[in-house]
Amino acid sequence: MSWQNYLDKRLNERRNTPLWRKRQVIQHSNGRYLTTLSGDKYVNFSG
Repeated sequence: MSWQNYLDKRLNERRNTPLWRKRQVIQHSNGRYLTTLSGDKYVNFSG
């Protein structure tokens, strides 16, 4: 599987996830990490 196919697959999984289930917020010393159910992490600098 190519990297692009992998990314597309992950985006589709994320798109098909209901919004209320998509993220759980974890407090972290550097701010908030938003973690999807599949384990992807995003840093929310505004929080």
